[in-house]
Order: sequence, then C-alpha cells, then structure tokens
Amino acid sequence: MVRRRRNTTQQQARTELAGEAQKTDGSPSPCVPTIQYQHFIPRFILRRFQVGPVKSKTERQREFRRTGVDPAYVHYYDIATGSLDIRPIGKVYGVPNVYQDIHNTDNINELEEKLADLERHAASIIMDLHKALPQGTFTLKRRSLELLRKFLFIMHYRNVSCSGTYFQADHPENAGGRQWIEAFMKAKGIQSAVEIWLHFLRYYLDTSHSDIMRDAAELVEKYGEEGLQKMMTESHIPPGLENFPAYTYHTHANSYFFSIWEAAEGEEFIITDNAFGLWEGSGHGCTDLHRIFVVSPRIALVLRNVLLRPEMKEYIKPGVFVSSLLNVNPTPPTPIYASGEHGTHIDRINFRSAMSLARYRSSQEGGNDSFVFKITKLSRPQTLEFNSVVLVNVTKKGSLTFLSRGSMLRTARAFRSLPANFLASELLVPLIAQLTNTMEAEVSALRPQLQSPAAVLNKDVDALTLVDVVLYVLLMQICTGSRQFETAYDRAHLVFRIMEKAKPTSFADEISRELTASIIQCLGRTMLGSLPEPYSSQPRERPEARLLYKMPEEHSQLLFSNMKMILRKSLPGYEPSPGGDTIGRTLRKWIDEMAIVGCLAWLGKHRRNFLDFILDGFPQGIHFKLFEDEDTTGST
Repeated sequence: MVRRRRNTTQQQARTELAGEAQKTDGSPSPCVPTIQYQHFIPRFILRRFQVGPVKSKTERQREFRRTGVDPAYVHYYDIATGSLDIRPIGKVYGVPNVYQDIHNTDNINELEEKLADLERHAASIIMDLHKALPQGTFTLKRRSLELLRKFLFIMHYRNVSCSGTYFQADHPENAGGRQWIEAFMKAKGIQSAVEIWLHFLRYYLDTSHSDIMRDAAELVEKYGEEGLQKMMTESHIPPGLENFPAYTYHTHANSYFFSIWEAAEGEEFIITDNAFGLWEGSGHGCTDLHRIFVVSPRIALVLRNVLLRPEMKEYIKPGVFVSSLLNVNPTPPTPIYASGEHGTHIDRINFRSAMSLARYRSSQEGGNDSFVFKITKLSRPQTLEFNSVVLVNVTKKGSLTFLSRGSMLRTARAFRSLPANFLASELLVPLIAQLTNTMEAEVSALRPQLQSPAAVLNKDVDALTLVDVVLYVLLMQICTGSRQFETAYDRAHLVFRIMEKAKPTSFADEISRELTASIIQCLGRTMLGSLPEPYSSQPRERPEARLLYKMPEEHSQLLFSNMKMILRKSLPGYEPSPGGDTIGRTLRKWIDEMAIVGCLAWLGKHRRNFLDFILDGFPQGIHFKLFEDEDTTGST
C-alpha cells in the first residue's frame, strides 16, 4: 500500500491512487480531520487478485493522471445485495478515517503512515515467498520472520470490526479485563474504546517485536503463564499492568508455529472482509487451533497451535480436536542457529525462562539465526476445504473477492454441496447463478455450432459431479424440516441405507468419511475382550441379517442411549455429539447416530454373538427388536 507522509497540493492529485479518498476541504494541513479511505486489507494483497494484467506503480500513476481513475480492479461480491461486479482496489476493503488520531495535533494520519511502512517491508518478504514457490522451501532470517509475525498480528488487530469492541469495557468477552480497561482509560484520559484501540495500535507499531516480547516476558516472569491466563479467563487483570496487551502479542507469537500453505494446481484461495486472521478449530482447552491469513490466490500463511506439532501427537487423545484442517500436515520450520546447534549462545539460554529466551532472540547473535520453511502444497479437496472455512464465516453484510471465476464457481459449489453448509451457503446462491451464467455464455461463444455443451463444459464445473442427487435432496429435506421422521432411528437408518447406494461423489465422500471414521471408532476396541458363555460358543456370522426400517420411539431412545454409553466406556476419547441449536451441531449428532446404525448393521452380519451379548443387556420385558424376521431380544 502506498501512503503519503504529508498532504501537500502536489500529492493531492495522487490521493486516490495511493489508496485514499480525495479531501473534501482542500486543506493541506495534516492535523485537520479529512476524509481518507484507509484499507484494512493492504493494497499489495488485493493486487494479487487483480483482474487483468498487473501494472507497475509508474504505469498506474501515469494512467491515473490521465484518466483520474485507479487502473487496478478486483472481483467484488457484495453479499448484502447479491451483486457481483468489478471495483477499483482503492474503493474496497477499507473504511474512511479508521486510523486517524484526532488527538495527534502534529499529524492525524501518523498511524496510517506507520502501517504503510510495516506493509512495505511485509510486501517485500511476501514477494520473495512467491518467487520461492517452485523450490518448495523458503528461508527467513529471524528479524524478517519477526516482522512478518508482527504484520500478521497487526493485520488482525487493525480490522475495523475490532476497533469498537476490542477494549469495550462492558463487552461480555471483556468481563475479566473491565477494571483494567476502565483504570487505564482514566489514567490516560481516554474517552472511548476506539481511542484505547488506537493507543495500543500505536504501541504495537512503535515497539519492535523483540521489545514487545521482553515487555511480555516481564509479566510472565512475575505472574507465570497460568496466572496470566487465569487473569484473562477467570478473575480480572490488575489495573496497574499498563503493558498487558504485550502478553496478547506474546501468546500469538509463542502458541503458534508459522506455516506456509500453497493452493492446489488449478485452484485458488479467496479472501473476505473478515477472513484476515480468522480463527478455526478447537479442542484441549484451545478455542483457535489455526489463525488464517490469505495473502494471495496461491499462498495462505497459517499459524497452527503448537498442540498440533508432530511431536505432540503421542500426548493427545484421538478425537480431542475439532477442525476442518486436521488432514493438512504442515511441518514446523527448521531453525539454523548462527552459532551452531550447540553454540555458546544457545547453551547459555534457559529455555524455561521467558526473559532468557526474549533476551537471546533480541540479541545480535539471535538475529543471525535462520528458519527454513517447507511449503505445504494442498490437494484439491484440501484447498476447497480451506476455502469452505473462509466461506462459512461470511456474514450477511460481508463481501468476498477472488481471482478467477472458474475456480470461484467450483469453490462455491463444493461449499454448497456439504450438508453442514446448507444454510450458510444460501448467501452464495446469487454468486453461483451469476458465475454460471457468465461461464456458460463464454462457453457458448467458443463452442462450435454442432458441438454439445456437455462436450465442452469441464466436468469439475458441473454441480452434479459433486453431489449425489438422492442423498443431497434427502439431507436438504431433513435440514429444512420438510421431511419428518417418527424416531431418530428411522432417520439414521434411511440415510445410512442411501449412503450405501450413493454414487462415488465428493459430496458422498465427505459424509462417508466422517461416517466411516465413526464406525471404525465404534468397532475399534469394543470386541477385543473375550465373550462369556454362551455367547463365545455361538456363531459369529449371520449374513442375511437385516435391520428394521422403523422402530418405536421408546426403543429408538433406548438403543442410542445404551450404545453411546457402551462406546463412551469402551473407547477412550469417544464423546458423542449432544446436538445443539446450530445446523452444524445437529448434523454432527445425526452423523453419530448414522455411525451407530452402520456399526449395528455390520455387527449383526459379522459379529452376531457379540451383538447378542450387548442386546441381552437391555431391559427385559419391553420386547425390543432390532432385526427383520427375528424374534424380540431375549427369545433367540
């Protein structure tokens, strides 16, 4: 992003090209409030999504002087209106005057200029990263890595959605910090949440990464990590801790390892107004396993929680984490210490001391260390899943931008094909329609007169290749309530039976992957123990066994509650979904129930003696029946 230091008459003509709006009063004074369009997604990132050929800075300035129009444009989908058009980069993903500090009488735009300086250095690093993609690795010196981490943190912090709530004293999420916020505002003469937000934006910009980490280390040495976490979540932050936000930065830097993800060939990442710094995934007491930063259609920088480092797997129980990105396995960077792995400077570090680490990292010797990153190349399904994480978080008043229409259409259709996204994907229906019409028109123009559309259209763009129609329609009917079932068993059995017959599509694969994993988990250790007599002597195989199609409500509730109780006791880490008030939680519960039905179907045919042992433990006298053409439990 190009930003001016001072608003002189000569520079005023270049205002729009620099990413700012024209002044309304013509005043050249930098201390008088004027209207400036200030981006919360930098222009250098938006230019990676630019429509048409990318022009140099000189060419852009020359054309702007000639036409008065910024010559850089991007696709822009306005979710509120459902409109897709092409807009100037200088007019999207920004807010007028969001970084202006009217109390800075010397220069109200000082923060904007400091942001521009940070962006300039980050843009240079990200440009080098794009050049390194063919090699598959990227090496950064410690200071460059620190600058990039600082850039990512500030990119999330600076978002306009944070300005009014980040330090809002009466915000529910700030309950533990309310006294601290009010005391700090009083001590500094600050009148609003926005002013304190700007105050600490200045602190983050003016203070080096090393110094912020040293400020945080002082807090850690005094209160301990657990004590500071408790202040934030359970008790309150003491009013006297002026630099407590340094600890927020420290957590961002120390709790996540830096990774570089590349989109699959032929696919692209997308950006939205709220996706820069998006949190994703949870588990083991962590509410954000990933923090996502898309910097181009090819590259996403992802901060992954250290709990997901490869060496931590043996200490974490299976099924603890919930995330759409767990099937991606980025490698943490390999450090190259300037003084050697066991050099004198390394040997003197107390790795248990936050201050000792901060001192070394801020030293000249630490600054000479390098880090080698292996670029993680995603598969096509992984890229689509990544974009789904971005899309599921769009809002009714939001927006999104993409590079190529074909890739965006595949992404939107894949997102809409997943049952968990039925409701969220409604926001993309106008986009899908417009992209489809545009691409079909282009194909018709290029198609020979006698050639059929089916021969020309890429099969990846056909929604029917992504969706098994029968399964999709059934799940849509269930989610919308137009298809009702008397019992949970009736619903689970029907969906499971259709799943068995579903054609191999990415939609069916998405459901069956979760279903199969759950069935395997159900079967995992349950049958390892020896059965008592008479069950151990009974036949295991009964290949003709067929589950009931329908079951009374009382029996359905008994079946699922007993099976979930058995699995919870037998399988460490198994925890059935309780359902909830969102479509995602409800679907998770349905998938658990489908898995149990699938498990019962398999047991009935291949481990019937074990299943009889389970069923005979059900209450007697209720005439429970699970299979067609068989007597009730207790009579066989």
